[in-house]
Amino acid sequence: MVAMNKAIRLPMVVYRKGIVRTGVLLSCLALIAAGLMVSGCAVQPVSLPPRESGVQRATLSLLDEAEQALHAGNALKAEGYLERAVRIEPGNPRVWHVLARSKFQQGQYPQAIQMARKSNSCLPDRATERSNWLLMEQAHRAMGDTDKATNAHDRASD
Repeated sequence: MVAMNKAIRLPMVVYRKGIVRTGVLLSCLALIAAGLMVSGCAVQPVSLPPRESGVQRATLSLLDEAEQALHAGNALKAEGYLERAVRIEPGNPRVWHVLARSKFQQGQYPQAIQMARKSNSCLPDRATERSNWLLMEQAHRAMGDTDKATNAHDRASD
């Protein structure tokens, strides 16, 4: 129901529990809308820091455990840590590289090559990429494929 306030000449909306002046209501809504628009304009895009989150810390911890297991000669134990790290951070090139080293240490050369390629597909830094190519070279040599080993060595040198 709409009534007119004779003193102020503003339309009023009548509700069961009270009367609200439409002009005041519209003013409040306008202020809220303006505030939202201004605050939306004032927001600067936030660039996220490198992933120093709990996920990355967990991955780094698992990588550290895997490295220790590999140095101790326990490639199967290292592989367990690395499989967990892959589930947490599947796009981490270092995880795939260490997993490739684990496969190589176990004599699983085709899998080592596959994991090193996966690491390279995750856009690693140059040092990791070079280590992947050198690992692929060693794996190809161990399988007796000197042509592919030479190609991998050349890619490492690029």
